[in-house]
Parts: sequence; structure tokens; C-alpha cells
Amino acid sequence: MRYLFTLILCLLLTFMKGQELESIRFDSTLSNYTNRLSSDTLHKFLSVISADSLEGRETGEHGQKIAANYIADQMRDLGITGVGDSLDYFQRFGLWSIPYDQSYMVVDGDTLNALEDYYTFSPILKKAISGDRMIFLGYGIEDSLYNNYQDIDASGKIGVIMSGEPSVGKTYTLTNSEEQSKWSSEFDLKRDAAIRNGCKGLIVVSENFEQLLPRVSYYLKRKKLKLEKPDTTYFPVSYVGSDFIDAYFGEKNAKKMEKKLQKWDWQSGIEVDKSVDWYFEGDYSYVHSENVMGKIEGSSKPKEAVVITAHYDHLGKTDKVIYNGADDDGSGTSALLEVMRVFKEAENEGNGPKRTVLFLFVSGEEKGLLGSSYYTDNPLFPLNATVANLNIDMIGRTDVNHEADSSKYIYLIGSDKISTELHLISEKMNELYTGFEIDYKYNDEDDPTRLYYRSDHYNFAKNGIPVIFYFRGLHEDYHKPEDTIEKIEFDTIREVSKLVFTTAWQVLNKEDRLNTDVN
Repeated sequence: MRYLFTLILCLLLTFMKGQELESIRFDSTLSNYTNRLSSDTLHKFLSVISADSLEGRETGEHGQKIAANYIADQMRDLGITGVGDSLDYFQRFGLWSIPYDQSYMVVDGDTLNALEDYYTFSPILKKAISGDRMIFLGYGIEDSLYNNYQDIDASGKIGVIMSGEPSVGKTYTLTNSEEQSKWSSEFDLKRDAAIRNGCKGLIVVSENFEQLLPRVSYYLKRKKLKLEKPDTTYFPVSYVGSDFIDAYFGEKNAKKMEKKLQKWDWQSGIEVDKSVDWYFEGDYSYVHSENVMGKIEGSSKPKEAVVITAHYDHLGKTDKVIYNGADDDGSGTSALLEVMRVFKEAENEGNGPKRTVLFLFVSGEEKGLLGSSYYTDNPLFPLNATVANLNIDMIGRTDVNHEADSSKYIYLIGSDKISTELHLISEKMNELYTGFEIDYKYNDEDDPTRLYYRSDHYNFAKNGIPVIFYFRGLHEDYHKPEDTIEKIEFDTIREVSKLVFTTAWQVLNKEDRLNTDVN
């Protein structure tokens, strides 16, 4: 009976919201403001944001500070209300800089050098971690269908596992299909299994080590930042090439391992009396960064806020090569500046929003969503008073999936995850004002790119706040020096800005705040 009542209530609420959405009509005043969004002004903004003089806007570096001051200057010139520390538009935060590549391993007396003989994503600590015995644990999987730890004592030993998962031909054992399981895509599962079974550390043998090393080295040599100083006790994980097995387990054992890996019932470990020592010689430094924030206060519901975000940091430079980040995320930063400019014009003309709109330019996105994480831990508006987050990231190019056609498309991610009402409002605004072909490809829970978790909206979503992530997809210049202003489609940015503006306008001015779905 209770279930039936809940079902009827949900259907009734859906019907009522449907009726409310049907009452939304084309608004000439709103249309007038969207028509003021300008490709020329977007070009002006991006010319500064992606200029060589900003040296790629790496978090904590001089170029990021120049960008932050430029954004704050735009707010000041418009008369946007200052928020943050001393109402000066800045929310400052500190970060720990960690030199990941300053380490080495000693295996059975042989010194292995980081980013030459192995690599690790683990943070550098001034402490050695040692193990006197290695045990081969297959693929390192602990699953009800396939368990490499069954009847194995791995406690106190260094686990050695293969990357990937078992297969017969093109069929993967765990899924009984050509699709890999989560044990291949979510490495934390293997690390956590090793920790549960008492391993002191983990060595992962990758058949693609030689191909991956140059790409991984590029990222690991870049500055790594964290909001909190890493714990001095942690679990080391190193990636090595396939010759590691022959070198330290012996050719005879290597052949045994290769045969056993393909067997469904393989459960036994092979151990060798070889020591492994990790040495970490890096040291921490402390850097400072800032989010840039400004608001237009709501006329009748000022304590409720819609937050619109874009990250203004990028990858910086390597030697003399600058990563300008014109699309990632100079495009979103420029769009947010332009949306802010037109919202302020509306307020000046007596059409300010009922709720407060917060324009939040975050840094540290490229380092792990750090700026947005800091904001949601230290919000200007309580999270329970934050109605929605609209996040703009990479909207200035055409991706590889649409190069062959001229369709007017946009990827929307997350719009239906927390609030069906927000999703429906977004669809309605697109129908009335922009006419995009909306692609929900990356919104799929099983999408391997996991883009829902990879931009700043996620720090709002994980706190139960409805979100929309506006995205035009990945292209050949993603995270490359070739991501420059000459390749940006400014009319496209303007059109996406219209969809952001109209959706924000509707959410800001509706009588009731957005409903969130019952979990």
C-alpha cells in the first residue's frame, strides 16, 4: 500500500511539473538578452585568456595569477558584487606540490629508476617501504567469478599482478563477452584487493609499458598538486614492463604463469625470495591559488543561488612550449564572462534574477578538480541553498564524432542525474531558443570516458546539487600545444552560451526551487 501511494505521488508530481513546463512560452525579453551575447566579445576575452603571455595558466604559476586578475577586473568594471576574501573577488587556497618522479626502487639489489624502468602514480614521500618476498597474483582480481586470492597468503608480501583481465580469444572471462569488466577500467579495485589481502605494495606488469611510458612520463613530470598534505603512510604501486617477470621470477616460473593465467580455475600463487624497496627522495612545497567569484544578488530569493562554473587554469608550459588551452577551458571561461556581462545588463535594466547567480571561475581543475572541491568544502552559499550548478568546459571546437557533418550539437552530461525537472527545463530552453541536437552519449553510466566525474560540476553533484555539464567533445588537439585560438568556433560558443543563459534564467526566476529526484 505504501509503495502504491509513493508511485501515485510521483506520477502526480510528474504530471504537475509537466503542466508547469508546458506553461513556459517564448519570452521576447529573454530572447533580447540572448541576442546580446556576442562572438566579437567572446573573441576579445579569449584573446587575453589564451595569450602566450599567460604561459598556459598552470595552477599556482604566474600566468594563472594574470588570468585571475583579468577575470576580477572584468567583474569590477561591470559592477559585479565582490565575494570571497575581503570581498575582492578571490577565494584563496593553498596546495601541496608533490614531485612524483623523484623516486627509485631497488629490486633484488638492482636499482630501477622512475620514468625509465617503472612509473608510479603514488605520491612521493620521504620514507622507504620494503618487502622481503614477492608473490605473483595473476590479474590481482578478487571477484565471486574469479578470485586470484583464494587460498593464498599474500600478507606482508609484495604482490605482482598483470594488467587487464583473463580472456579466451576475444571473449573476456568475467563478462563472457567482448567487453571488459570494471577490473580493467577501475584500477582502484585491484589496489584495494591487494590491501585487503595484506600486501605491502603492488607491482603491475603491463604489456604496453613501452608504449605508455612516454605519455605517462609527460604527465608525471608536470607539477602535481593536492589540497591536503598526503598521508605519510600509503600503499605503493609501480608499473613495469613484461621483462620484469623473466628477470625476477625466472624463465621457468614465467612460463608457468603464462599457462596458468588462461585457466578459469587458476588460484595458486608463485613466490620468490626477492626483496623490493621503494625510496622516495622528493619533498613538498606549498603553492597558492585562487577561485574568482562574483555575484548578482537575487531580488526576492537572495539566499538561494545558482552557480555557473568554468575552470580558467590549463597545463602551463614545458620548456618553451606553451599549452594555451584555448578550448580547454578558455572557451568556457570566455563564455562565462560573456554570460555574466549580459546578466549584469539585464539587472541594470530592471530585469535582475529572483535568485542569486554566482559566477565561479575555478582553478586547479587540471590537477584534479581542486578549486571546485575547495569551493564545495567552503561554499559562499550553503550547499543546501545552492539550487543548481551549470558547468561549461570545452565548447569551442567540433569533436571527432561530428567532423564529417555540420550538425549543431552539444553534449549534455548529468542533467537528469539528480533533478528530472532541470533536465526537462534544459530541453525546453533548447526547443525555444537554441535548437541544438542534444547528444547524451557521455551521460551514460557505462560510458568508458567517465566524463561525468571529470569536470567541476561533479563536486556539486556528489553533494546532491542538480548539475548540467556543457561540452562539445574531445578533439585531436586536446591537451596539446595546438589547442589555440585560431581553431575556435566563436559562433558555436555564442550558441552554447545562449543555452546556458536561458536555462540559468529559467531556474533563477521560477517560483519554486528545483525539485530533486527521490533516490
